[in-house]
Amino acid sequence: MAYFNAVLLPPSELSAKLIAFAQENFAEVVDGYCLSADVLPHITLCQFKADTLPEITMNDIKAVPKLMQYQCRDGAGQHESYCWSQIDVESENWMYHLHEYVKNKLVPYDVEVLTKNYKPHLTFCRVKADDVEKIKIDIPAEFLTPVKGWKVAIGTSNENGECFA
Repeated sequence: MAYFNAVLLPPSELSAKLIAFAQENFAEVVDGYCLSADVLPHITLCQFKADTLPEITMNDIKAVPKLMQYQCRDGAGQHESYCWSQIDVESENWMYHLHEYVKNKLVPYDVEVLTKNYKPHLTFCRVKADDVEKIKIDIPAEFLTPVKGWKVAIGTSNENGECFA
C-alpha cells in the first residue's frame, strides 16, 4: 500500500515564503523532513494508505485557516527521538468538520486511515530532539495573518506525512 495525504495547500505566494523560511532557518538541524520545492507546505486533513489514489472530488473552501504560534512538538512512535517544528493552526470547528468530511469520503474505498487524534498544524521540518535547543527563530507576522486562497488537495505522501509536489 502507498501513502497519501488529503491536505489544505496555502496560496502559492505564502507557500513560497514558508519554503524559503524553512530552508533558511532549519537547514542545519533538519532530519528527514523539511519543506522544499518537492515537499509542499500543507495542513493535513487526513493521511491514509491505499493501493491506489482514490478518485474523489473535493470542493474549494471559503474558510481561512488561522496559523497561530510556533512550537516544537515531541514525536511519538517511530518519531520518538525527534521533534516536529511547526505552526499550530487554530482549532476551529470547521477544520474538524472538514477532517471528518474527508474521512467519510474515503469510506467507500479500501483505505487505512492513519490520522488519529486530529490536531491541525503546518510542519516546517523534523529535527532530532537533541537539536531542538539550536533552533532560534521568530515567525514572521505575515505568516500569522489569515490569507484567503487555500485549496483542498489529495496527493502522494510517505510515512512522515510529507506532501509531495
